Order: sequence, then structure tokens, then C-alpha cells
Amino acid sequence: MGAGSAEYTINPGASEVVIPYYVPTQASTGLASIYADALTDWPNKGGTSDSHELSYFVGLL
Repeated sequence: MGAGSAEYTINPGASEVVIPYYVPTQASTGLASIYADALTDWPNKGGTSDSHELSYFVGLL
């Protein structure tokens, strides 16, 4: 369906970042996969992964 990205400075410790993503009204029902990763910079600027990738499954009704 698409991708969302944002640039934040995250301080050490627990953090929470919410990136809004709206599901199109024409999307089919079923399971959707969501993947999240934190990078040191944008990939085209040489950024590398700074965390383990997380994945989630959500139901679309």
C-alpha cells in the first residue's frame, strides 16, 4: 500500500515515535504487514541500521 518515513532525533532511553499512515478506502480486507527500523541516517546518505527491525501484522476490516 505504501511507505512512511520521518526524521527524528531520539535521545537515549525509552522513546516513542508515531508516524501517521492512512489506509486507502479501496484497500482490501485481510492482514497487512508493518515493518519498522531505526537508521543512523537516510540510506542514500550512508545510514545503517541502529536497531533490530520490528514487524507487526494488523487486520484490515
